[in-house]
Amino acid sequence: MTDIEAFAADNDIGREDIAHLFSKLAIDAYERYMQTGRRDDISKAIDSAKQGIDLVDDSNPWLTQWLNNLGVFLETRYQRTGEMKDLEEAIQIARRAVEWTPDDHPDLATWLNNLGVLLASRYERTEGMRDLEEAIQTARRAIEWTPNDHPDLAARLNNLTNMFGRRYERMGEMKDLEDSIEAARRAVESTPNDHPNLAGWLSNLGNKLESRFERTREMKDLEEAIQAARRAVEATPDGCPDQAAMSNNLGIKLIRRYERTEEMKDLEEAIETARRAVDSTPDDHPNLAAWLNNAGRFFERLYEQTGKMRDLGKASAYLLQAWSYYLSWLWYACVKHIVAGISASKTHPSEGLPRVWWIGSGLASSMPFHAAGVHRRGSTENAYCRLISSYTPSIKELAYAQNQAKRAQEVLMAQDTNTMLIAAMPTSPKGPGDEKAPKELPRVEEEMREILILTRSHMRTTVYTHPNTNQVLEALKTCRIAHFACHGTSDYSDPSNSGLILQKSTGLDERLVQDRLTVQRVSDLRLRYAQIAYLSACSTAENKAARLSDEVINVMSGFQVAGFPHVVGCLWPAGDSERVEVSKRFYSLVLQRNQSVTNNKVASALQEAVMAVRAENLSMPLNWAQFVHYGA
Repeated sequence: MTDIEAFAADNDIGREDIAHLFSKLAIDAYERYMQTGRRDDISKAIDSAKQGIDLVDDSNPWLTQWLNNLGVFLETRYQRTGEMKDLEEAIQIARRAVEWTPDDHPDLATWLNNLGVLLASRYERTEGMRDLEEAIQTARRAIEWTPNDHPDLAARLNNLTNMFGRRYERMGEMKDLEDSIEAARRAVESTPNDHPNLAGWLSNLGNKLESRFERTREMKDLEEAIQAARRAVEATPDGCPDQAAMSNNLGIKLIRRYERTEEMKDLEEAIETARRAVDSTPDDHPNLAAWLNNAGRFFERLYEQTGKMRDLGKASAYLLQAWSYYLSWLWYACVKHIVAGISASKTHPSEGLPRVWWIGSGLASSMPFHAAGVHRRGSTENAYCRLISSYTPSIKELAYAQNQAKRAQEVLMAQDTNTMLIAAMPTSPKGPGDEKAPKELPRVEEEMREILILTRSHMRTTVYTHPNTNQVLEALKTCRIAHFACHGTSDYSDPSNSGLILQKSTGLDERLVQDRLTVQRVSDLRLRYAQIAYLSACSTAENKAARLSDEVINVMSGFQVAGFPHVVGCLWPAGDSERVEVSKRFYSLVLQRNQSVTNNKVASALQEAVMAVRAENLSMPLNWAQFVHYGA
């Protein structure tokens, strides 16, 4: 018997009265938690709520209210700890509250809304479509039962906006995006101008309209998105924590319009909003790196227009700060803990650095774990000094790459197949719909010469300048190492169409056009002798199709599927001098270690090559951190 139950027995207080006391205790503990953040308080709220509920039967008129409160408390603890059992129990409790509430009950819409939010939270963790479908149905019911003048209508519409947005991201159905925009409009229209959440609803509407613009390219959507974002900025008071995010969102939309119209006033306003976002963000804010990066990119656009070194200097300063904050955050938030775990496990080799294969999922699929850390003279608080990093899309593909490496080595020992392919594109023609051709790569010929000097005593080399895809596909069938010095490209709508830009002639006038060596065509190959594919190109590891980011469909993985156990590439465009220097050092290190190319040697050779370039300019990670190793 609890103290409350004992007190009730002594004073002839009924079970329902005791339940009310437990409910009061639960609410007090919850409010205390919201002020203190102490985990004991939220646990006390949950325990007290459960004790009160256990004292009454299913017919008690207060039961659904108490069940709803318990669901809120459980979700709050889930948000703190990430424990799925709390979320699962919260959903069960919320279902009971809905099921036991009659249709004419004034609080039914609240219980439905809360259940929908919980189901959406579980979808975020598990990506189970049934949860998202039920969340949408439940949120719709909540809105149907909410009067038009109800103060919570806008919040419930905003929840539905986000749910439709999630389904659009998953399925790509325009109907979901249309429904998301409609719900967002209603949320804005039902919110008074002085409401503290108006800015958030406006920002959400602007983002959904921008998504439709990206899909349809209709300027009216972008214009309305800018109007909504501008209103969101105006509705956000000075000093509000959301001020930076609102300014940043407006800047991004203005840049979108500048890209279409080239109106300088849009670029200038975008820069001003980006600077405002940076200036109003604390140094320890997790989004500061993103705001700095945007400001830097906007100043790059300005430099392209003005040619003024002052603008280029500002761009460089912002981008340097952005990368410094980002890589430091990634080190302390993630990579350093993994390094500590490896050290504690004592499973790493006694000599040399331990090897780690990074497998990113979702947003993490594009994070540069290999470059995380503090990059300044004398610092070892970074991944380069602690690990030899590689990437792989999955454990299964890593095993495939390692098996392929073993088979290729056996074949090479039995047959004289020591050949290399170099495919170079110093210039590239325009692609379909492009206003101009990709920029020239002036040091490609120097890169080829350096590689030929290093490899001529080790292997036979076939060199193609400005090849077409058929020439390259044929040469790949017999080569051990393939080196591509060219541009890469990503296809937003179909990542399997991403690839390397080669060229061919067409028509009676033999006009030169792009001939893309696509992921699809490369991955259809089954190569016996392949060991290393070196993609000295732009954006070869980039995957811009958000819905497919988990599948890591990019050029590098295509070469792995084709049979190359080792693939070297770039996460973002590499400068000419860095590209040449890294490739030269890489081949020197690989080939000086005898003809046998083991898995560790390839990864460590790239690490050493990058470290040498890194040492010359520690403060400029954009110049050297893009080079990565995929595979065995």
